Amino acid sequence: MTYRKVQFIAYRIYTGAAVGADGMGTHFVGPRDPVSDLSVRLDLMTEAIHAAANSPDINRDPSVLKVFVAPEFYFRPRTGAYPDNGLLGAMGAAPTRGTIMGELSAKLHGPDWKDWLFVFGTAMVENRMAGEPRKPPGEIEMLNLALVQKGDRSLVVQKKRRGSEDWMDFPDVSPVAEDVKGFGGQWPSYFEGAFPLSYSEELNDRVLPGRGIDRGGIVRLDGITFGIEICADHGFERLRGIAMESGDVYAQIQIVPACGTWIVDARVATLKGGLIFGVDGAMKTLVASPAKSESGYHSELKMVTSENSRPPLAKGSTPTLEAFPVLATVRRIHSELAKVQEVFWLPPDNQPELAIYGSVPIPSEVTA
Repeated sequence: MTYRKVQFIAYRIYTGAAVGADGMGTHFVGPRDPVSDLSVRLDLMTEAIHAAANSPDINRDPSVLKVFVAPEFYFRPRTGAYPDNGLLGAMGAAPTRGTIMGELSAKLHGPDWKDWLFVFGTAMVENRMAGEPRKPPGEIEMLNLALVQKGDRSLVVQKKRRGSEDWMDFPDVSPVAEDVKGFGGQWPSYFEGAFPLSYSEELNDRVLPGRGIDRGGIVRLDGITFGIEICADHGFERLRGIAMESGDVYAQIQIVPACGTWIVDARVATLKGGLIFGVDGAMKTLVASPAKSESGYHSELKMVTSENSRPPLAKGSTPTLEAFPVLATVRRIHSELAKVQEVFWLPPDNQPELAIYGSVPIPSEVTA
């Protein structure tokens, strides 16, 4: 399918830890059983997506790609992470039923969804196969993965840099942070290797041996090149710092699911006319101003309007960006607020909502 325009939809929901009266985080929310936890989150996700699809402000022209994005940590249980990556579901044409990607693929399959790209936020999972014993303290690996689906293709993008919100020693969280590999430093990495990576290493067209998951931040779908980076990866210029070689295609659309960041102009990796869309599940100012939705979870859509030096971009080179307003806000997207509170902490006057933006042209492809 050749798309001429794109329309972005943000699922605005607070995905951070529950906050006590002193403004400090107290715990992650959800039932202790991971299967029960997943069931509620999957129901809420599909309910939000159907609310978006039913909105009169959605452009139903088949030449317009609809991009629905949820924030980081949407899939994070009370224990901090799901017990094994088998709960993700196999990546590919036929994700396994009973898993995150399997259930979402089954619910969002068919002609009604052929022009939709979904980024279902991120999932925290322990990096081991179902039935595999936990590794010894200090060797336990956690994965923070953005979940992506378009038509019959599903994949994940793995976060590189841990942020301060990723792992906290709350009650019920297991293991403690000091037992998790790489979480001892201030800004440890989720996986080994050079950073930034080369373009070929970031191209999301392969799987990790024996794991059934992709990880690269450059995704090619329907002739469009997307750059996807999660929260702290944006701050550390994961996409902006990619070493480009002749023939490599620059990201036309940059997507940042996050939980505690804004789009930083100096970290944008698209060129002139390129689009960047951020959907954030928390901001620290939320605690100080809990009644102001603009201070809490939020979304942003911007376009590069100046000549942006081509990646790898020089430090201090900042493009000029134009921000697009929200076309429509859809509130009361969930029929049972009590069900939302089973798995998410709701700040005062900050109920989940959808932000729908107007359709904008897809920038032309540019190669190095």
